[in-house]
Amino acid sequence: MHIIDSHAHVVSDEPDRFPAVSEAYRAALQAEDGPMTWRRLLGEMDDVHVARSLIVQRTQYYRFDNSYLLESASLSGGRLVPVCAVDGRSEGAGAMVRALAREGAAGFRLMAKIGEESFDWVAGPTAEKVWRACADHGLPLCVHFFPWNREAGIPLMLEMLEGVRGLPVVVDHLANGAIELEGEGGVDDLVRAMADYDEIYLKFTTIPLGRLKSEGIPAGEILANFATLFGCERLMWGSDISQSPGAYGDMVGLALEATAAFSVEERALMLGGAASAVYCL
Repeated sequence: MHIIDSHAHVVSDEPDRFPAVSEAYRAALQAEDGPMTWRRLLGEMDDVHVARSLIVQRTQYYRFDNSYLLESASLSGGRLVPVCAVDGRSEGAGAMVRALAREGAAGFRLMAKIGEESFDWVAGPTAEKVWRACADHGLPLCVHFFPWNREAGIPLMLEMLEGVRGLPVVVDHLANGAIELEGEGGVDDLVRAMADYDEIYLKFTTIPLGRLKSEGIPAGEILANFATLFGCERLMWGSDISQSPGAYGDMVGLALEATAAFSVEERALMLGGAASAVYCL
């Protein structure tokens, strides 16, 4: 099976060249089991037969300096594909998208700061420049919501999408809603609203899969609820390695277990085909 990881994070082991944004993150990096560099990621992908990965900018470490991400992709022989972060609050946001597209960005990501109450990052007048620039370049836009900002944020995202219909939008972590086994586990009115847009895709990552595993909830049943609404062609797996704790092989194992009850064709879409189609891999 041709597996593509749609959500991996890489961190440099050269802090002098690629410094983290704060002492706290530099200290946290030193305490970890070594950084997940692009070379290390490729090795761990090889161990579990993952063909390619979309590497997503680690904004907690590097904010909007995508230089390590782009260098990693350029040195990977095409196996690592960069999804860059841009600041939707910046007047130069649209220009940043255009510049990074010229440097090889395959897509972009918008995300709030932790605790941020404003939604200028995704739906303000400067963020609109990001949406339009992505549409102009035909590059997918990934949007991350936290559990605490999804209720207000998802409707704003949908309003922005109305202005650029057809732009592929990828929402992280099954939209970070509460997931329970009862009823349509994980599916709420916000998820249903997103499903009405054919250009919206969802990532299922270690964040929801790990939580389901720890709570004894069958992930396959939850994914089936989402597949009923979106189709397997609009669901894509991502590891979230270096952000979520755990070994890369275990994350791949969670994905294989969660999709085991789906058909061969459906699994192929969820574990690689959807990501390949959206990011032209």
